[in-house]
Amino acid sequence: MLKRRTRKIKTQHLVMAAFLTALSIVITRLLSVMLPEVRIGFGRVPITIAGLLFGPMLGGISGAASDLVGMLLFPTGAYHPGFTFSSMLDGLIPGLFALYFKRNLKMGKPFTLTRILLVHLITIVITSVILNTLWLTQYLGKGFLVLLPVRVLNSIINIPAQAFIVYTILKYQDRFLKNH
Repeated sequence: MLKRRTRKIKTQHLVMAAFLTALSIVITRLLSVMLPEVRIGFGRVPITIAGLLFGPMLGGISGAASDLVGMLLFPTGAYHPGFTFSSMLDGLIPGLFALYFKRNLKMGKPFTLTRILLVHLITIVITSVILNTLWLTQYLGKGFLVLLPVRVLNSIINIPAQAFIVYTILKYQDRFLKNH
């Protein structure tokens, strides 16, 4: 008989994921600039960190929760479940990469700037460029190819900026957690 290996979620990780979710809501809903086809901000950063630190499950839950709670507290229009799915993927995809980095790259630090850039590139292309553009075509009634250039340009700017912020936070998070 095979034993099933279960992984328990630590309370500290749950609390930190909840904090990152709340931080994402504040950054996304209150500190971002909203244009008709694009939101300029850094609300994805805390969700990416949740995924990288706590894995795909807590990362995905953090992403979905940030979208749902943010929409309930600060509605910006009609609810579309596609955006919640994209937000869930914003935490899930980095979490999957984190599992790969930690298991298969034993030598050195798992979170280098190059790896975080790769994670951001893949995540943003899937969620922001492809899926969110699709959801916006349904929501706004505009064509996919009409919305795509602005979203690609926004992503080209956001990927390095957000990756650098995530890398910097992860680089110094051990020192912060040990001192507090």
